Amino acid sequence: ALGCGLPALGANARALPEYISSENGFLIEPGDHKTLADRMISLLQDGRLAEKLRKGALGNVQKYSTAQIANHWEEVYKKTKGIIIKR
Repeated sequence: ALGCGLPALGANARALPEYISSENGFLIEPGDHKTLADRMISLLQDGRLAEKLRKGALGNVQKYSTAQIANHWEEVYKKTKGIIIKR
């Protein structure tokens, strides 16, 4: 959803809170069907809210691009290069 510029609706569980925030969607407690329905309706009825979350989704997803992830791991490698781990 985020990569397509859509607001995300996800369960407040596991790793989803790492990706979904109030800037790009809604976290809903598992099993809370009423809140899920309410959030879906609010996105359909409130164009400004949907647009704000859409922009947040597109901005947030850039952090997880292939280039960003590759740069991150390259930095990790550079920092750990030469460190010997004894077992």
